Amino acid sequence: ARGLAQYYTQGNPISFLSDGFTSIGQGAMPVIIFLVVALVFHIALKHTRYGKYVYAIGGNMTSAKVSGINVNKYLVIVYTIAGALSGLAGVVLAARDSSGQ
Repeated sequence: ARGLAQYYTQGNPISFLSDGFTSIGQGAMPVIIFLVVALVFHIALKHTRYGKYVYAIGGNMTSAKVSGINVNKYLVIVYTIAGALSGLAGVVLAARDSSGQ
């Protein structure tokens, strides 16, 4: 994907993005996005079965497996969420810089 992006843009950064996109990275919006994401995951980790399983897997993967938790399923979910949050951080950074590479 990175190679295709470099080919498409001929190695030049993309600038002059729309005002709607750049507003995501301006002012207090990045802080609001962080607080919403932090609140959602605080609730998810403290008050759901998913959170209990994630803490169990993080504490001791072998004992979580022995206790009946589908460790592979939850590891895929955790890494998928981490990738999505990395993508969100990239969008906020690109909007803040008003440029994309």
